[in-house]
Amino acid sequence: VVATGLEFPEGPVALPDGSVLVVEIKRGVITRVLPDGGKETVATPGGGPNGLAMGPDGKCFVCNNGGFQWHVDEMGVRPTIQPADYSGGRIEVVDLESGLTNIGKFKVFEISIASSAVSATANFGYGISCFLSNSEKLPLSSATSSAL
Repeated sequence: VVATGLEFPEGPVALPDGSVLVVEIKRGVITRVLPDGGKETVATPGGGPNGLAMGPDGKCFVCNNGGFQWHVDEMGVRPTIQPADYSGGRIEVVDLESGLTNIGKFKVFEISIASSAVSATANFGYGISCFLSNSEKLPLSSATSSAL
């Protein structure tokens, strides 16, 4: 066991100093787990950060699903439905030194629309690209504003 008390961790990224970054989906934070098991919050993007990658400039790229309501019972903790304050799926860029989080600015170079759903492939520069999808099949006006 490296660390305890993490709330739905995913997306581990090993750093050169021996620490590991993880997203904690339930808490809406990015946490650095230190080699001795200590933890520190690096950034609080909110929503539901659920994927992490390092860019060449030392910034962190975070996939954020926008958040969930959570159910806790004798079986454990699990995500359920979108909360009332759902903030939309997005890609965020986090400066690890300052903890500042910005919504990534990207160039969409392919968009497809089918069955009232939108998907797009985006390029962030740095040789990093991702696939965004409106899997909830929201009306196109909502999908376009939240996912693109």
